Amino acid sequence: MKKAVQILAAVLFFGAIGICGAAARADAPIAADDLELIKEACAGIGTMQCDFEQKRHLAMLSDTPVAKGKMWFDGKRVRWEYTSPTPYLFIMDGTNVLLQGKERRVVEIKTDRLFSKISKLAEGNNIILGQGLDNIQDFDASLTKRGGELVVELVPTRRDFQMFFRMVRLYFGADYRVHKIELLEKGSDSTEISLLKQKYNQKIEDDIFRIQ
Repeated sequence: MKKAVQILAAVLFFGAIGICGAAARADAPIAADDLELIKEACAGIGTMQCDFEQKRHLAMLSDTPVAKGKMWFDGKRVRWEYTSPTPYLFIMDGTNVLLQGKERRVVEIKTDRLFSKISKLAEGNNIILGQGLDNIQDFDASLTKRGGELVVELVPTRRDFQMFFRMVRLYFGADYRVHKIELLEKGSDSTEISLLKQKYNQKIEDDIFRIQ
């Protein structure tokens, strides 16, 4: 459960849409036109849904575990669902959090320090939808171009963020939206999440986020 929460936290903090505010303030060899195109790609987005493929790179294992699933986000609520190899469901509806694997657990957000922090950061900035990005703080940011991709590297400076990761890399594609997120942990372990079949501004039914 801890690992799933860490991954979800990173996705909520840094976004499947864009880190326009971090990009705008970073000191790096990126053309102003690129920054404007990133901002334009983020603008006007209200919802997002996609498939994802997650690869875990572990120093102690020669194999690379792969998990697949689906994600829905509407600015306040999120559903992060692993479909293979092991089903696991995480729903945050603004009031409660559902964690459902072999066991089922429902947590009231305001009574849990970790989930309360995740919820406030996600809802306050809506970073995943490219909103509130000019107010991003507590990270050292750098930007580079690698093989035609725009790569944003974010290093947390606050301890409570450092508990999740030591660095996050965001890979922007030709459409100036993030298509891959790489989470680097303490040591050499890392997680790579590829975002697939993204759909924006399509209606998401309330049942997707309902905790029963």
